Amino acid sequence: MTSTSSEMEGKRLELLREVVPTVSYIAVLWNAASPIQVIEERGVQAAAQISGMKMLSLGVPTIEEIEDALTTIVRERPGALLVLDFSSVAQSMSESRLPSVRGSSGESRLKASKFDRLSFA
Repeated sequence: MTSTSSEMEGKRLELLREVVPTVSYIAVLWNAASPIQVIEERGVQAAAQISGMKMLSLGVPTIEEIEDALTTIVRERPGALLVLDFSSVAQSMSESRLPSVRGSSGESRLKASKFDRLSFA
């Protein structure tokens, strides 16, 4: 399953690179309480390494800890965000306008736009 996961995550990173060609540093927000997402996160790590991307991995075990993770994302200033199926987080990130890719129900959805609500000043 890890090989298939790496391939899928590699495709998500390719999509992200097509929309944001200069991205070299990504944040990955994932549910650390989900055994499936542990495997997916490993796939992202492998895909990022192969594509030469630096990766900030933020495993969040509960929804209450997401705010701390988002604070870290703002502080670290990645070029994009990959959300591994946190529906409520994905909605918040859509509103933030940070380029992001999220997986849900076997699909990848890509949204790319300018940084808006997240201030890096």
